[in-house]
Amino acid sequence: MIEVSPDACLVVSVTAGERTAVTKFQPLAVNGSGYAVLAFSWGADGKASLFINGGQVQTFAALEQRAFELQLRPEPPSENHPEVEVPAAAFARMNRLEQLFLETLRDLEQRISRHSPYELRRAAGLIRQLLLDEAPLTHQVNREFRIQIRFSVMTGEAAAPPADIPRPEFALFSLSPDGQRSEPVNLDHFLSRKVLQMDEADFSVRDVIRTIANVLGGIHSGQPNTREEEMLLRLEDQLRAHGSPMPLYVVHDIGKVVLQALLPLAAAIQAKYIGAA
Repeated sequence: MIEVSPDACLVVSVTAGERTAVTKFQPLAVNGSGYAVLAFSWGADGKASLFINGGQVQTFAALEQRAFELQLRPEPPSENHPEVEVPAAAFARMNRLEQLFLETLRDLEQRISRHSPYELRRAAGLIRQLLLDEAPLTHQVNREFRIQIRFSVMTGEAAAPPADIPRPEFALFSLSPDGQRSEPVNLDHFLSRKVLQMDEADFSVRDVIRTIANVLGGIHSGQPNTREEEMLLRLEDQLRAHGSPMPLYVVHDIGKVVLQALLPLAAAIQAKYIGAA
């Protein structure tokens, strides 16, 4: 947990079992307006190291309270979602499934750009419809076009921490490369990719999308039917009580990868009609 003390210092608390280690860092002197990127790590003793915008922040005692000069970055990280735009004349000539597929992609694009818990729940329902239904919409549409769909994800699976490092109660793992090294994977690999860990249990893209779509209101608001759904529901309840819909933010990351992967199929549908008599 990261908190700001009354004297403008960042305080990091790391809990492992019944033991909590607290590290207080030097005060911050914030310049400008914008955002900062924080990263921290911890060792077997629970003591933390903290970096802000690439610079290491020293502990409170080490620098006799000298402030860390923090220059905020003026612009937030750019987030360019692919646009799904179809000329009206071409759209009118498409069949029902083609229209539904393109409208679903456009709806997904809009919902993940808004970041609200409600929109991300609904986005999970759209991803389920595209990839996980008994007859996924993507498969139905792609029978004609036979596009090889690949999902671009960060290279390599998330590595487990060393055995002597306390494990967090839960952890999120990024999928979207966002400029990092990436690799193309097929649908089965993508759906099996680990995106969340809780109480030593791993949760895949499939687990998260099904739970949010079927239990947390993406499509249905029902009762959990599996251990994974029960655990994710409990995690969502715990974090929501503290004002954080963190598991829902995984949907944003998943949605970005799905949109990019399905653009070639959207382009093939449009090419069939654009310029046709």
